[in-house]
This record gives sequence, C-alpha cells and structure tokens, in this order.
Amino acid sequence: MALLPLHLLGTPFYNSYLRLCGAKIGCHTHIYTTLIDAPWLLQVEESSFIGEEVVLSSLSYQDQTYQLHRIRIGSHCSINTHSVLYEDVIIEDHVYVKPMSAITGVITTSKDKTFIKDRSLSLIHTMYQSTCLLCLLFIHGIILLLVYGVYSCCSTLLLPLPISLALAWLIWTLTSFCIALALLKFVVGRATSGYYSINSYGYLHKLWLRQLIITSFHQALDFLPSYDVISSYILRWLGAHIEGNVKFAEFQQILRFPSNLLNIEGNVTTFGGANLASFKMTKQGLCFLDEIHLGSNANLGNWCTIMPATRLPPKVIVGSLTLITQKTFSAEGNCVLLGIPARDMPFVMPDDTSIAHTFEQRILKLAPITIDDSTVLMSNTLILPGATLQGQNRILPWTLVMKNDQLPPNTNWSGVPAKQVI
Repeated sequence: MALLPLHLLGTPFYNSYLRLCGAKIGCHTHIYTTLIDAPWLLQVEESSFIGEEVVLSSLSYQDQTYQLHRIRIGSHCSINTHSVLYEDVIIEDHVYVKPMSAITGVITTSKDKTFIKDRSLSLIHTMYQSTCLLCLLFIHGIILLLVYGVYSCCSTLLLPLPISLALAWLIWTLTSFCIALALLKFVVGRATSGYYSINSYGYLHKLWLRQLIITSFHQALDFLPSYDVISSYILRWLGAHIEGNVKFAEFQQILRFPSNLLNIEGNVTTFGGANLASFKMTKQGLCFLDEIHLGSNANLGNWCTIMPATRLPPKVIVGSLTLITQKTFSAEGNCVLLGIPARDMPFVMPDDTSIAHTFEQRILKLAPITIDDSTVLMSNTLILPGATLQGQNRILPWTLVMKNDQLPPNTNWSGVPAKQVI
C-alpha cells in the first residue's frame, strides 16, 4: 500500500481515496486499515468504525479457483482492531465486533444493541487534521533540504558517491528519528486514562496524531534494531515505567501505545508482531484508553494483542495469536495464556527462574514446516515449527497450528490452538 493512504487513515480524505478506488463509503465513517484487497467490492454505511489492521478480504481460493465476494458493513457498526472479514460478509446496522474476530456470512443486529452517538467530524476537526498533515509535510521538506545540503557539501569535497549517499542517509535517519521522538514528547504529550469520543479533540490530539507521527517517520524509527537496550531508555524518556532487562522485538509497536500509561517490570520479552492496542472501541462508540501493566518475566508471543487496562501477573507466557483483555484473569501467574480470548492452558512453567531458563526462552529455534499440495492459508494464520499439513487443508483466519501438529488431508482448521471444523 502506498504511503499516502497510510497518512490519511482516519480522515475524510481517506474515505474519498477509497471512493476513487470504487468503494461505497458512507458519511462520517472512520476507517483505519489499508488491508483491503478489492475496494470496489466494499460497501460501508454511515457512522461506522473500522479499526487498525482489520483485514477486509474479498478474495478467496478454493478448489483451484479464485473467487471475489462483496463485503457490506451497515451503519453505526464498530469493527475492533485486528479483526478479519472474509468471503461473503453482510453486517447489519449497529453491530459490534470484538477485537481479533474472524467474521464471515451474515451478522445480524443483536437485541441489546446500543445506539452510538454522532461520529461526524466538525469543520474544526477536519481543519485540525489538515493542519497536522501540512505541518508534517513541511517538516519532511525541511529535512530533505538539510540532507540535500549535506550531499552538496560532500560533492564539493569530492567524496566518493557511495560515501556521500551513506552520509546523507545517516543524517536523514538520525534527524527524522529525533524529530519524531520530540513531537511525541512535546507536542502529543501525556495521555489520560478514560473514554474519548472519536470526534473529540482529545482523541485526535492524543491518539490519532500519535499514530500519524509514527506512520510518517516509520522508516527512520525502523533504524533502531530489535531487542536493543536503547528502546527502554527512549520509552522511559517518553514517560513509561520500564525496569531492567526488557527486550522489544518491534519498537514501533510498543511506541504506538501512549508511553506514560505503560508499566513494564523486569525481564519482559516481546516477540515479532506483539501488539499493545492503543485503545478499545466500546459498544457505546467511545474509545477506551487505560494503563497496561506487564509483570516481571512475562513473554509476549508472536502477533498477540494486549488490550488497554490489562494487568499481567509475573511469569506469564502469552502465546502467539492470543488476545489479552481486561477480563483475562490469572491471579498467581506462572502460567501460559493462549486463545481468543486468552485462557489458562493445563500446564505451567517450571518454578526455576534461573538465568539459563530465561535465556533459553529468548533463543530463536528453527524446525522444518511441511505444507503439501492444495493447502490454503488464510489471513492471520500462524504455523509453528515442526507442523505438517498433509494436503488440501484449509486454515481459516486467526488459526494457530501448534508445534509438531499433524493435520490430515482434506480437513479444515480454525481456532487458537487449531481445531478441526466440519
């Protein structure tokens, strides 16, 4: 997806862009995803909300045939973060979809539906978004002029072209990196726990602007290596409470959550794709923002999602593709949480917390994965090392195939962990 739509997420300009691509988008709709494979088959009615990283998949493959399907989302709906809508989807009005849901078919309005307040952006709010976009464009222009000046100086000094380009790139990266952090610290500032209307200034300034800055400078922020200790120092400077020996696989994913609401104890490790959700959209149409607390020696697996108001006890391993919410309860810790939503697994980790055991959890282990003919892996599926898919398997969205699983041929699988479905 081009960078331009990424910068326009959550604005009326992005809705206009999707309309140009053939989508039917109603008024006052807020869309925060670019994962749309066939926008001309998408219809979203007025005042609906589609969260971050939601997959709108109209394309399917079965029996060696590709098929295209329409996706229709009614008015005043809320589709929470990391959900997947696939194949023929019809969602009626006033439907609430929980985070990390896999949706297909017809979803009807529930009897206890809640009428959502007005989600329309006023002219002042639209002008605020436009001003932020223009200011960032101006900042990037100034940075490019600075880099061009450095390159010109290198050319004047007759430095070799590779050295000139490398030096110019380094200046651009470091300057952009520092400006992004300064904007988050001094412009966005500290966030306050509570409920925000999606068309309020508080939401736009504390949440929307934060995501815009990180998206705009994401290439410079990627300069920081995985598991680098500097990440912890930067987050502390931004207001987070982080103890020692904390390792982050993806710094940007952690940075997207308001830093002053982040509390991480010692020896915590996050792996690739681990996501701290910036907010949760409630059934009343409000954005809920609260602190996230991670206990000591916790491990966050690949592509798990931690929702606001979560408090993880010590020595907890969060499995891959797992959803942790405020309702997730594990009082004693020393357990493994897995599933959507998370639940305790019937085994615990050893009480021994020696250095060798902790270090072993941070080692990358490799094992072969066998996938035979005519197998379909749908959106947001994960196959762990050692698994064997024996052919003509269909793995539905948000499915975790466990280590060393043997999937018989001609079977369908769904869930975390994977279970056979008929």
